[in-house]
Amino acid sequence: MYEPKVKGYNTNLGYGMDIDLRYNQTIQGHSGGWYGVRGELMDFMKDNYTVVILSNIDDNGKTGASAVTNFFKELIAEKQTEK
Repeated sequence: MYEPKVKGYNTNLGYGMDIDLRYNQTIQGHSGGWYGVRGELMDFMKDNYTVVILSNIDDNGKTGASAVTNFFKELIAEKQTEK
């Protein structure tokens, strides 16, 4: 069985979709990073928006791409309806 190695480490990569229910709609997506890169895919089901964020900084989810991700989640999913 072939086990790919990156920088001497075995990689156990898999497929998985996140389902985020913390906001006013269901957001499906996937995120992750690896040695200097980070990415996020978000599909805002109710509003028919898909957002893809690619970054050449892997910050372990603290700033950068993660801050941009939170911005879009608040902008799109938590928007208030006008009266």
